[in-house]
Amino acid sequence: MKKEIMDKKNHWIQYDTFDSHVIHAFTLKPYNFSSLIQEETKEKFYQTLTKDLSCSCEIVKPKQEHTDVIKMVTEENKKDPFLSVDGLLTNIPKVALVTSYADCQAIFLYDPVHKVIGNIHSGWKGTIKKILRKAILMMQEVYGSNPKDIKAMIGPSILSCCFEVDEDVKDLFVETFENLKVMENIKLGNMKDGKQKYFIDTMGINYKEMLSLGLQKEHICLSSICTKCNKDWMYSYRGDPIENGRNIAFICLKGD
Repeated sequence: MKKEIMDKKNHWIQYDTFDSHVIHAFTLKPYNFSSLIQEETKEKFYQTLTKDLSCSCEIVKPKQEHTDVIKMVTEENKKDPFLSVDGLLTNIPKVALVTSYADCQAIFLYDPVHKVIGNIHSGWKGTIKKILRKAILMMQEVYGSNPKDIKAMIGPSILSCCFEVDEDVKDLFVETFENLKVMENIKLGNMKDGKQKYFIDTMGINYKEMLSLGLQKEHICLSSICTKCNKDWMYSYRGDPIENGRNIAFICLKGD
């Protein structure tokens, strides 16, 4: 597996998964891209980030709603609001695909052969809806991508140490991913208020999903950072719901 590279000076994390044709980052505090932040302030954050990344680009940011909807960004629609969209794909240089996070999984996808990038927001609901699978299949159908070429990275998110759920959610994962033997990714927790709790490794489940679709182990990077455990320097809804800040995942194809 590939490595993640922390740059606390510039307040982001990057990965050695991708080549020089791609610019990407997962932001840390004090960057804050929450919907509660004034647009002027967020614009200044974007200006600082793109300057530090040496990236001149247009920002495309969907309105996320924990859906399984994925849209292709083209020259014709890149100004659209992308309402109720949780995944973006494009082959256009200098267009940055941006999604926001506070525990959910940021999944970067990159096909170096056809020069296609993807940015997928996959919370537990999106994972149940198989948004990752749908994104990879769309890359194949629309852009001609071969899964063996696709490089993938899952950024910091709430990990199995902290993702505690009730039995109904556990059952959803077991039923949805029966073919992936996900009981290996589920641990028994304690009883709380008369309810049995479970801890689920959703990142491990999405990793298995990638392998089942033909992605190669050596092309996949999984973050080892739990957002809740590290809420002091990244945003976590479960760790601090009152703060309600947002990290972003940013990915862009360089121009010629």
